[in-house]
Parts: sequence; structure tokens; C-alpha cells
Amino acid sequence: MGKLDRKQFLRVYKRFYPEGKAAKYCNFVFKAFDTDNNNWIDFTEFLLAVSISQHGNLEEKLNLAFSIYDQNRDGEINRKDIVKIIEAMYDLANDEDRIGHKSPNKRVELIMRRLNKDKDDIIVRNEFIEGCIRDELLRKILAPNTVISDDQATKFND
Repeated sequence: MGKLDRKQFLRVYKRFYPEGKAAKYCNFVFKAFDTDNNNWIDFTEFLLAVSISQHGNLEEKLNLAFSIYDQNRDGEINRKDIVKIIEAMYDLANDEDRIGHKSPNKRVELIMRRLNKDKDDIIVRNEFIEGCIRDELLRKILAPNTVISDDQATKFND
């Protein structure tokens, strides 16, 4: 069965984002896809991640997004984690406009205000998923490739 190491995965990823700097973001994604932590993405891991990305429901896609943010796999993300991923997303999109409300630190402030309801400066998986489902702006920032149906919005807003 085929497998990709980090360098091979980066080469593949760069094809999708030729204008951006893919390395940082690719490292986040690689670590999330490499579920057995062996520094390879095997065919099964790759297929599962792509399947969720393309065909998963909103909750599955947000779970995958959380896994990308949660690099140490402790089930929580903090300000530092979010700043790193936002910077990597800007690099990937070749977005140099990082001042004012678009600065990574301003984005983190917004995210923490809206997601971190218990004010402990840590976002756990449930806070992330429920917050992104309820808040369209956060969903666009944190999981831009997700779409929500009216039924899903109603389910979480009741």
C-alpha cells in the first residue's frame, strides 16, 4: 500500500496552492492526517481524511479542522495554537494583509471571545464544534471549507 512522507505530502499540497506558501499549513495537516503518528500518511489515513473533507457532514469536517489545530493531540487548543494556524492559513492563501482586524492576534481575540465561554483560555473540541456551527464568521475563519444547512443550524441553536 502506498504512503507519503512529509516532503512528498508537501509536494502534493503545493500543487493545489501554487501561489501560496504551503509548508507551514501542510505540516499542520500532515500531523492531523497521520493518525498513528508514524511520520507517514498511508493510503487509509489519506483516504479517510479526503473523504471527510469532501463528503463528511459539518460535524465531521469541524472535527477534522479541530484535529488540525490540536497539534499535540491533547484535546484542547490555546491562543498560541490558533495564532500559528492563522498565520499558516494566511501564508497558504498568499495573504499579506495582516493588519487591523485581520492581524492574527486580533483574530485570536475574536475567536477566544466567541468560543471560550468558560474564559479559561483553552478551547476544547465541543466548544470549537458548537461555536463554529453557531457562528458563521468563526466557521469562515477557522473552517473555511464547511457549509451549513438550515437543519444543522436549527439543531444547534435550539
